[in-house]
Amino acid sequence: MLAPLLMSSVSFHPSAGCQIIEQEVPSPSRSQVLLKLVCASLNANDIDLYNDTVSGRIKTNTSITPCHEACATVVSYGDLVEGFDVGELVAINPCRPCWHCKYCLNDQTHLCLDTITTNQELAYAKHGMLSEYFVVEDYQCYPVGPECDTHLLSLCAALAGALHRTNRAGPLLGKRVLVSGSNANGLLTALAATLEAAEKVYYLADSEHTILTAMQLGITNIVDTRLSDTHKQEILSDIDIAIETSGSTHLLHDCLYYVSRGGRVVYSSGKQDNVSISLLYLIAQKELELRGATQFDGEFAKAVDLIARQEVNLLPLITTSVPFEESISAFELASSKRPTIKVLISARNE
Repeated sequence: MLAPLLMSSVSFHPSAGCQIIEQEVPSPSRSQVLLKLVCASLNANDIDLYNDTVSGRIKTNTSITPCHEACATVVSYGDLVEGFDVGELVAINPCRPCWHCKYCLNDQTHLCLDTITTNQELAYAKHGMLSEYFVVEDYQCYPVGPECDTHLLSLCAALAGALHRTNRAGPLLGKRVLVSGSNANGLLTALAATLEAAEKVYYLADSEHTILTAMQLGITNIVDTRLSDTHKQEILSDIDIAIETSGSTHLLHDCLYYVSRGGRVVYSSGKQDNVSISLLYLIAQKELELRGATQFDGEFAKAVDLIARQEVNLLPLITTSVPFEESISAFELASSKRPTIKVLISARNE
């Protein structure tokens, strides 16, 4: 399989805006794999980046290629790469740790001091996967069988993030768990908590669309955030562990409020916000343990396995799939007020 000399890529630039451009196909280094995009999934980072570009708030003068959730097929690879076949379908772990800091040497690559992810930091956003062809390191590729649903395979990184959040929560067996966040992260984390044999998983949802999606995923204990505080408090009694996935300080307050004294709260956020004194008061007065959750680590391999073996059904998360040539419209949809969970972009050869 030979790649053409030119390819199309989605590009965000403060002066040129959001567009599809033509550029040269990259060449893999000795340890890299050249991949052909099959399917990509937009997440909150991608949508924020799009909105920042449209509004002029983007903080870089370089062209940015978004997206770090994708699957692809192998086109070629460097002479140090082994174990791959041309045309093979792979899931892609977006994390590229440095391998030499104290955390990497201690098998904690998710805490790497110099982690490069394909779109979490603007400085490295040029490494995004929303191109017809792109290169990654060989260790980022996880081969799967051709029968695997490529739409679902593009959700591996999102599922890995959910598995990391539940791992940070500690053993969930026999625990009563509360999950908040009316987004893919929240829904996936609630699903992951059920996989970890929690006694009961409560999911806070704020819209009819999210409630319906949760039901389709098999999440049964759904609590509408629009209920009165008294009603919610009656339902959410004796919560052992709470996991907040949206970055909302309001929902973090709810998690701290409803979790029992001596309980644990996991907070996962890609945004910086002011933490009020009232939140610190709850932590102190109830002697709560607050844990952060950022980048996943070994959970990616488990996510690939769960999806490839069809042990989880993530189809209800997919709102729509848009052809690559209509990528900008996918960002417009995901940024609109229309109810969406996961908007996918499929390559031209699908």
